[in-house]
Amino acid sequence: MLMTSSREDTAATVLLRWLSQAMMNLTLGLAASVIWFAGRLLSVIFAYQPPLLSGTVFAVVAMVGAAGTVLLFVLVMYSAAVGGVYLVVRQAARARLEGGPRARPAHIGGPPADGDAPRA
Repeated sequence: MLMTSSREDTAATVLLRWLSQAMMNLTLGLAASVIWFAGRLLSVIFAYQPPLLSGTVFAVVAMVGAAGTVLLFVLVMYSAAVGGVYLVVRQAARARLEGGPRARPAHIGGPPADGDAPRA
């Protein structure tokens, strides 16, 4: 998928787009590697010529292990990404509600707005 960008994109939008693209590439790559592993596993089993039951049980156990490992890794990766995005959004909302980091306006040529005399 070709990612297009415009000048109006914020840094957060670009980072989220990059993160989602990297995660999707990793997910598809891991899925392809499990499929490749299945093919290589079957070729090794057929070359070894074990009894039918032993070969089938070994193939099933090896594939369940490989698929489970990849699935766990992908789930942890997506959970970490969702949790990170949630924390950033929550912090941004909290900063917006509390007023955020705002600088006091500079007063040029007059007393501050709250009536206090300037300190020397």
